[in-house]
Amino acid sequence: MKRILSFGLVSLLLISVLLVGTGCKNITGGGWFIDWDSENKITFGINGQSLDEPSDLDPQLCQAKGHIQLIDHGTGDRIHCTFIITGFGEASKPYLSNFGGPATINGEDGYIVVVEVHDMGEPGIQAGDLIGVLVFEEDNIDPQNPFKKYTGWLGGGNIQVHGATY
Repeated sequence: MKRILSFGLVSLLLISVLLVGTGCKNITGGGWFIDWDSENKITFGINGQSLDEPSDLDPQLCQAKGHIQLIDHGTGDRIHCTFIITGFGEASKPYLSNFGGPATINGEDGYIVVVEVHDMGEPGIQAGDLIGVLVFEEDNIDPQNPFKKYTGWLGGGNIQVHGATY
């Protein structure tokens, strides 16, 4: 709980900007993709659940629970995030979901992760599922300059935004 409270106002505003309007939805999935920038192979597993109630951090966001584990096979970095918030739903984008929360890199605290997924249908690899992960240092948040960024189309696996229509 201490880590959650250390977010600060700047962190909260950043996450609010990135998440508002993207969906209090549940997501599950896993697989791999080639990062567009580094061209490294990235593997991940994700499970996020909206609690469908306003967040104590910001009433414009929903409370959430879940995790993402991501491994950058080029650098060996292992990122783990515990979700605490997600955005409110937007009917025009039922395939889209975002989650965020405090994270570690290689077991070290002090990071914030925001995840965006696009579930474009089943199965994920053929439909064109997409994932984006932004990692920020807790004390140096710049939306234009994340500490680490991973984005790509799934090369294997699947992402499901539960209840999505395509």
